[in-house]
Amino acid sequence: MGNNVTAPYMSFVEGGVAEGKDVIIHGQANHHSKGFSIYLCTDPSKDKGDVALHLNIRFTDGIGTISRSCKIDNQWKLEESYGEMLFRRGQIFIIHILAATDVYKISVNKRHFYEFAQQVPKKRVQYFCIEGDVTINFIEFKGKFEHYREEIRSYQDHHQPHHHNHSHQLPHNSESSIAPTKQAEQISRTQTQKAQTSSQHRPPPPLPSQSAKGSIEQPASSRKTQIPKANTSSKSGPLSPSSKGTDGSIIFNPPIPVNVPIQGGFIPGRTICITGSPHLRAKRFEINLACGVADDCNLGLHFDVRFRYFSDEHVVVRTHRHGGKYQSEERFQNYFPFARGFNFVVVILGKANCIKVTVNNRHFIDFNHRILPMQLIDHLQVSGDTTVSEIEFR
Repeated sequence: MGNNVTAPYMSFVEGGVAEGKDVIIHGQANHHSKGFSIYLCTDPSKDKGDVALHLNIRFTDGIGTISRSCKIDNQWKLEESYGEMLFRRGQIFIIHILAATDVYKISVNKRHFYEFAQQVPKKRVQYFCIEGDVTINFIEFKGKFEHYREEIRSYQDHHQPHHHNHSHQLPHNSESSIAPTKQAEQISRTQTQKAQTSSQHRPPPPLPSQSAKGSIEQPASSRKTQIPKANTSSKSGPLSPSSKGTDGSIIFNPPIPVNVPIQGGFIPGRTICITGSPHLRAKRFEINLACGVADDCNLGLHFDVRFRYFSDEHVVVRTHRHGGKYQSEERFQNYFPFARGFNFVVVILGKANCIKVTVNNRHFIDFNHRILPMQLIDHLQVSGDTTVSEIEFR
């Protein structure tokens, strides 16, 4: 992967798109792009919740169109499509979306473009999505109470020095931009809290197993529905004996379920980066730091992502397993960082006192060690309703 990541991409907006919040998108339309879309939503799934703003850039309508619309109670409102086309295929752009009192002020490359009337309460708008034929460099959120920036880079760039000569540099001295060649700095008021419930974690039913053909077996009630896979690369296949978690190693397109050894154990300073995409109809998937390969082995971390699983919806359950039994759960989260069909990058970092997890370059949770010494954790497992395109051990 290079320094940029193509859409789709979803991000939680800390504090919501409150009045005064400025969403800044630096990117580039692909050379053969048909178009791309930007959404300000109330839900990680834009198809489920309301859409406060849908900015749709289309290159297929003659000279092109920038349309604006919104969706309320599952009904799309009248599309507005007049105005100058300010985007070109292959050219870098900077979009500002400023939440004013009753409108979203949109500018492109420092030129005011349009004011779109707000029809969804701003406090409900907490998610930003972008999809289509576009490459995004970074997204910046500025406002009265917080300012943070998300570098949309591959995880290799976050964990090793840059050695690339970028052929496309973002404009200098742009509004509120930070020099794109510097390491991203994220400034936010996000405070991670850890909460444990006193109840015991009931062992969840087994996740879908992999059939002999490499597909995900579904319950009988849902086998007629084929789940699209986000990754169709021809590189996928069984893990070879050399597919081990050695420092600097990268495993491409492993079949699900994944179960690979972590050479030397999960020691302080060890980093595991997992890139993947949940299925479009995903119910849940899990990432485990395991002590061995047995079905009932101890788990130093059970990271259970639940989109809709019985009474759970949009929650990541964290716990551990000892002696074949799951222990107390941690469920507190400031936001839910995953969306069906959207790429994710999960980075797991081993510290002396805890396990730190970031998702899409934003700190998500700290999980205090429950199994010590850390070296007992010697396998990484991924299973459930997701594809995995890359795993890197550092």
